Amino acid sequence: MEKEIIDLEYTPKKGLIDCLCEGVGAFFQNFVPFLKMLLPILWTLLATCLLTVAIFGVSLCVLSNNPALICLSIAFAICSIGVFSYAFWKYLLGIVAVSYLAKDIFENKEIQEVQQYYSYVEKYSASYINYWLICALLGIAWASVFVALCAFVCMPTITISVRIILGTLFVGFLILSIPFGLGLSFSQLFWAYGDKSKPDLSIIDAITTSYKKCFKIFVFMCLLNTIVCIIEGVLSVALAPLSVAFALIASYFTSFVTTRYYFEVKKD
Repeated sequence: MEKEIIDLEYTPKKGLIDCLCEGVGAFFQNFVPFLKMLLPILWTLLATCLLTVAIFGVSLCVLSNNPALICLSIAFAICSIGVFSYAFWKYLLGIVAVSYLAKDIFENKEIQEVQQYYSYVEKYSASYINYWLICALLGIAWASVFVALCAFVCMPTITISVRIILGTLFVGFLILSIPFGLGLSFSQLFWAYGDKSKPDLSIIDAITTSYKKCFKIFVFMCLLNTIVCIIEGVLSVALAPLSVAFALIASYFTSFVTTRYYFEVKKD
C-alpha cells in the first residue's frame, strides 16, 4: 500500500530528537537515491586532482625554461581551474538539491531524477550566488570584529579597567556569535524554501529565528554533528578511505537531515 503524501508545513509538531531520528533514519533507508546526488563531488575530486597535476606541471616546466612546455602547462592549468570552478559550483548547488530530495522523501512523494533537483536551484543561480556572497561578507565582518577585539584586549599599553571592559565585550561577542553562526549555517534552507529573489532577507530570517530558538537549534546541531563524528569514527576503524569519503559528503548529509528539522523550526 502506498504511503500517504503529507505536507511538512502542516504536520503535527515534533521534538528535535524525533526530527533527528526521522532524518537520520530516512537517510539510511534512501541511501541509493542519496548516492546519485553525489556526482558533483566526484567531479570536484577529479578537478582537484587535475588542478594539482597542472600546478605541479607548470612548476616543473618553468624550471625547464622551455617556452612550448610552459605555454602548454599554463593552458592545462587554466582548463583545470575552469573545471574545478564548475565542479565546485555544482557541489554548492547539490547542498540545496539534496534538501529537495529529502523533502520529497519526508513527504512520501515520488523521487525525481537527479537533474530535476539540481534544476530547481540552477534557475535561481544569480540569487544563489548573491546568497553565498552575502554569507561570505558576513563571515568576513565577523572575523574582522573578532580579530579587532583580540588585538585590543592583548594590547600591552591599555589600562586594567579598559582591558576588563574590552574583555567583557569580547565574551559578549562570543556568546552572541553562537546563534549568529547557527543562523548563518542554517540559512541555506531559508533561501531554498523562502523568497529566492531576496537572499539577504532569507539570511536575516534565519539569523533572527536562530536567536529566538537558539537553545533548540544549538542542541539539534550538536547532536547532528556528534552523529557525523561517530559515523566518521566507525568508518575510520573499518576502513580509513570510507571515513575520508564520508567527510566529503558530510555537508550533504547535514543538509538532508536538517531539512526535516527546518520545517519544525519554521512553525510557531
